[in-house]
Amino acid sequence: MIAGTSSGNSSDYRNDVMYGTTNDDWTYAATNGTAAFSQRRGHSSVVFDGKMWVIGGKDANGLLNDVWYSDDGTTWTEATANADFPAREQHISEVFGGKMWVISGDSGGGTEMNDVWSSTDGVNWIEEYTNAAFTPRRFAASAVFDDKLWIIAGYDNVTGYVTDVWYME
Repeated sequence: MIAGTSSGNSSDYRNDVMYGTTNDDWTYAATNGTAAFSQRRGHSSVVFDGKMWVIGGKDANGLLNDVWYSDDGTTWTEATANADFPAREQHISEVFGGKMWVISGDSGGGTEMNDVWSSTDGVNWIEEYTNAAFTPRRFAASAVFDDKLWIIAGYDNVTGYVTDVWYME
């Protein structure tokens, strides 16, 4: 479990990192305020190249497009303070085809995006699609299954909750 907000308080940003093997057995790798990345919410996290990654989100100063990684959850290194993709929160990140992917999200004030970015190192990001075929959205789910990257549902300010399913090969 990496960062977020506490007890439903959307302005209580956190940067703690916890791990566990059961619901009752959680251990702090980094307590709130000790991880090198800022306290945030609406970020995404993946495991890629043997490291945990934290990507974007929102902190007390606004939206982020930074990228951080760690081998152990305690010591964090900034891969980049300003990735090539626009700052965002409530986006999707996945690992697929030997790359990390950042997809859609909210670019501020409820303005959803449908762009798609990829990286093999967390520093250099390539815009794969400026306007993907799916509608702009945030809060989407994703999965990698059957050699495809799936984008599932989400929310946009025009339609509300969307229930469509898309994939990329």
